[in-house]
Amino acid sequence: MASSALALAAPTPRTDFATRLAEAGFVLTLLIIMVGLTPFDDRTPAAIAAREATTASGDLIRQVVFLSTFGMILFGALRKRGIAAVTAVPVLIAALMLWGLASSFWADEPSVVARRAVLAMIFVLSMLLSVDTLGAARTMMLWRNTVAAIIIGDIVSVCLIHNAIHQANDIEAGLAGDWRGLHSHKNTAGSVTASAVVLFFYYALETRRKSDILL
Repeated sequence: MASSALALAAPTPRTDFATRLAEAGFVLTLLIIMVGLTPFDDRTPAAIAAREATTASGDLIRQVVFLSTFGMILFGALRKRGIAAVTAVPVLIAALMLWGLASSFWADEPSVVARRAVLAMIFVLSMLLSVDTLGAARTMMLWRNTVAAIIIGDIVSVCLIHNAIHQANDIEAGLAGDWRGLHSHKNTAGSVTASAVVLFFYYALETRRKSDILL
């Protein structure tokens, strides 16, 4: 199948610093999305109240991290293709992102909407530029390896880390005993695991590798 050839072809060798930087930016972006910045965070009411009291600084850290990873990817994209890197963004996707940003002008909280729209744009551009710069095969390989590391980390952490399981003093008391692994909540752990099932089931059918079947 064409899709199989695309996804499982031999990745293009890494040959320069810019490409390696783009790879690092892509992997870090995946980790931010799937794990976040505070693995094993304390979910007691007091801890959550303290975090909410410093929401502004937390948002700033998140914005800086997203901008930094995007900068890494953008640098690699520009080094590889120059200004032609903008062609990685389909016109309709660009229009949709601009519409989201424009909607901040009539929103009840313009600054909040604008900030979230920009973060969404950064994430979308990071993904599009990563695939364009690294190629589909290498992007898939990095995605597979990152998800594998997260799933293994989830399993190991449940056995070793206290906060990898929702505790009795969790702000949502009904979650006590549920696993969350590296993630902030069991729902996030569940969504990452569900996507991993699809990913590794696909690879298991295509490659018959024991590691993919096990994962």
